[in-house]
Amino acid sequence: MRFADARSRAGCCDYSRSFCNGPYYRPFRELLLNTCSFERIHVFEARNRAFKDDDVLQENVIIKLVKGKKQGDIVVSTSHDQQLTDYSERRWPFREVVKPADLESFIHVPTEEQATHEGTSPFQCSLKEIGFDVSTGPVVDFRLKDYWLEDPAPGSIPLLYPHHFSSGKLQYPKRHKKPNALRDGEEVQKWLMPNGCYVIVKRFSSKEERRRVVAYVVSPEDIKCDQVGFENHWNVFHYHRRGIDPVLARGLACFLNSTVLDKHFRVFSGHTQSQCHGPENIKYPSTESLKLWGEGFRSDMTQAEIRQPRQTDK
Repeated sequence: MRFADARSRAGCCDYSRSFCNGPYYRPFRELLLNTCSFERIHVFEARNRAFKDDDVLQENVIIKLVKGKKQGDIVVSTSHDQQLTDYSERRWPFREVVKPADLESFIHVPTEEQATHEGTSPFQCSLKEIGFDVSTGPVVDFRLKDYWLEDPAPGSIPLLYPHHFSSGKLQYPKRHKKPNALRDGEEVQKWLMPNGCYVIVKRFSSKEERRRVVAYVVSPEDIKCDQVGFENHWNVFHYHRRGIDPVLARGLACFLNSTVLDKHFRVFSGHTQSQCHGPENIKYPSTESLKLWGEGFRSDMTQAEIRQPRQTDK
């Protein structure tokens, strides 16, 4: 049966893909999984075509559900628009869509690239197992507006935004409508982190960008201060709110910037945010693999030079 015929039948629903992951939507996902079986998922690869008349900006999917039916394999199909001129499909085991051990019941949409790399995945360890923590940048700038400084001054604390890394490397200070630093004060101190080696990732990206995850290493030498402020538009990888080992940090940044992670993330998250629950719930290479990758990582590496990490685990 063609997808166009299937869509016309009862049980097909159009949704923004946002419900596929995130704690907020977990009860909804559990309701679907407990009462229905998934038969088909169709993904529109272009956000601005299929529903352009409605000014829809989020990625959209069409899901066919059957109430009360035992779950079997699922057909995942794609096209760029509603004409289905480039329609393609593949049948997947349902365990590739909802992982059996996933307590959050995240709904993944597998791709051909996932099938190609099956069995060679570097995704082995949880964030806790490799000894890292991740959190959103602590500084919500508008709450500290009385402490803004356009230019760094003696005794001030650097405040880092995504625009400080627009060229791929730290450019600090940089003239912008936002401040470059914060004046020190009791209200500011609780939002700061000690100078150290951190990996930071932009929280917001769109599926049309070249990479969904863009990571940078902030080294102690970059910050001429005992403390640093990370603005709330970052995800910050750290160890108990302190810096992490520099080699591991470079390996982690290389992994996060890699093509293999980008493909995995596009399966995992279709919307516009790389929210904090995302980094906490994906798997990472082992510390041994991260060290191997970190030893050869340079911030000026091209995408073609960033490879899948060598696996040291048997």
